Amino acid sequence: MFNRNIFVYFQVTYLDAIYQCTNNPYLCLAPYGGPVDPAIALGGFLRPGEQLSGNTKYELANALILTFLVKNHHKRTDLQNALRWETFFVEFMSNYKKNNISDFMDIAFTTERSIEDELNRESRSDVLTILVSYLIMFMYIAISLGHVKEFNRTFIDSKITLGLGGVIIVLASVVSSVGIFGYAGIPATLIIVEVIPFLVLAVGVDNIFILVQTHQRDHRKLNELHEQQIGRILGRVGPSMLLTSLSESFCFFLGGLSDMPAVKAFALYAGIAFNN
Repeated sequence: MFNRNIFVYFQVTYLDAIYQCTNNPYLCLAPYGGPVDPAIALGGFLRPGEQLSGNTKYELANALILTFLVKNHHKRTDLQNALRWETFFVEFMSNYKKNNISDFMDIAFTTERSIEDELNRESRSDVLTILVSYLIMFMYIAISLGHVKEFNRTFIDSKITLGLGGVIIVLASVVSSVGIFGYAGIPATLIIVEVIPFLVLAVGVDNIFILVQTHQRDHRKLNELHEQQIGRILGRVGPSMLLTSLSESFCFFLGGLSDMPAVKAFALYAGIAFNN
């Protein structure tokens, strides 16, 4: 009778199995043959300021982390099956979260390709912003530097080609910088593609305004050719423009001494772009 009561009231349940596995992971090996560290698979069991110890109460955990191992390959061409599986996994979990809202459970998920997918999604969403910004800058140059006096000289005096040329030169500078460091094996990041064009455009627009307005306020000397006037104006404002670009490039190259890969790549890309 006594033994039967013990069996009834003290039978082993899944909670006992979990307790044993958290105290000795080698009692419950994963299918791949290795133990699962409870400190990695569980969460929320530590109070603020508490450290892991031999007496950690893993049974108080309120979070569970499930890790699905996918066979990885060095060559991207061999990763198609894994990438396809991750795509279906993300779609399945997204639909599950959308259609199974629970007041007692929060679900979060991520895959190895999630960061790349988010970067691609952000890049696509920022394309319109970048195009609009360049269009506004182009219109600003054309309107601010243009002095339209006659209708038949609208396209000449409005400086449309000047604004377009300035934007093209900026894009060419960024593309050349990406090409140089791409050949050197230094990878580009999203911030490089999105931020550096605006930095170079700001400096390039300043130089355009300095050069054009100096030319507009200058009067050609007697018997002076137009080419000579342009050379004289460049001799006046060119050194300051050159020193400005060199000093900015030098400051960015100093940032290339950083040990942070993202900061180092950004500084090097920006320094070359300003020189171009």
